[in-house]
Amino acid sequence: MGKYFKALKQAVKATVDYGGIDTYTVSGKEFACTFCGNNHFEDGRAQLNSAGMTLAGLDWVDKSAYILVCKDCG
Repeated sequence: MGKYFKALKQAVKATVDYGGIDTYTVSGKEFACTFCGNNHFEDGRAQLNSAGMTLAGLDWVDKSAYILVCKDCG
């Protein structure tokens, strides 16, 4: 699974760097929504908050993740 997320992260970074293409390829295969099968996505980042850090007011310390949101079903 580690290789998958590393490749996905590289794909999102490359997409952001080259003008916001809305389709993604991971390990040579086109990435598609697992729910509806659509292959067009909005990309972004999400904060991975933990309860302990939130309680201490240190949310900014938590890691963040690249996210893809299906343009068809959301």
